[in-house]
Amino acid sequence: MLDKIYWIRLIKEIRMWYRFARITKSQRTYLEENKMRVDWLGRIYTVINMPEEVANNQQRVQEGWVLSQLQPMNAVMDKVGVADVVFPEMSRIPEPGTAAFLVAMYPNFEEIGFWKFIWNCILYTGIYWLIKIIVKLIPWTPIWEFISSL
Repeated sequence: MLDKIYWIRLIKEIRMWYRFARITKSQRTYLEENKMRVDWLGRIYTVINMPEEVANNQQRVQEGWVLSQLQPMNAVMDKVGVADVVFPEMSRIPEPGTAAFLVAMYPNFEEIGFWKFIWNCILYTGIYWLIKIIVKLIPWTPIWEFISSL
């Protein structure tokens, strides 16, 4: 419940996102030569078109085929230097008559989230005020007199 290390992990993930975005933006031309695009957050996008025999199969078969098509892109990611942190997210393009997947690649973050951030802010603010109230309510004078008499 009380996550003391949340703020440290959050800062580490923000730093990793910053480094990832800086690397991908600096390698934008190389990525575009390899049919990948970079958005303003540094995420890498590509579209993978499926042949008709794959498009007529089940969703799992289509996703497996799309994952197999990412193998050449792994070498590009390795050369750019982000292969060890990148995570692919696939979504089918909903256009009628289109058999393609949009693949977005970016680091997988667990600490960067709006509700998790809000929860930790509320939690730590509550703990701060609770400690402040306890410190105000404790009669410190008798305690200090007892300690000084020892």
